[in-house]
Amino acid sequence: MTQRSVRRRNRILAGGVILIAFAAMWGQYSMWQRYGVFDWWSAQPRFVKVLGRDYERGRFHNPPTPHYCIIDTMFPFDYPIAADVVGGPDGRPCDFHGTPTGVYLRWKDGTWTQYQLLGAP
Repeated sequence: MTQRSVRRRNRILAGGVILIAFAAMWGQYSMWQRYGVFDWWSAQPRFVKVLGRDYERGRFHNPPTPHYCIIDTMFPFDYPIAADVVGGPDGRPCDFHGTPTGVYLRWKDGTWTQYQLLGAP
């Protein structure tokens, strides 16, 4: 190999490493913006966005009532996000109309965490 081809290969390799690092940083930043925690893959999020509304984590870890429906999932892990619905379908997906005041996220350890509308009393 000539010296010129070695330099070109090194430039291409360095450019690829820089692009991969930039993409990883951008992905980490977007997930931090979405969930409010840096280690979004292992810590419960401070915020979730459901049906176009922002919810913040509450102080309660109660499961939803027996009448709840799955209205969304947490990206990218598919952890269910549920809302209490009077006479709801008991854990199945449902067609939800309106804005729930509270939602529940089922984390990977099986516990439910309640989230309330951001800015709600």
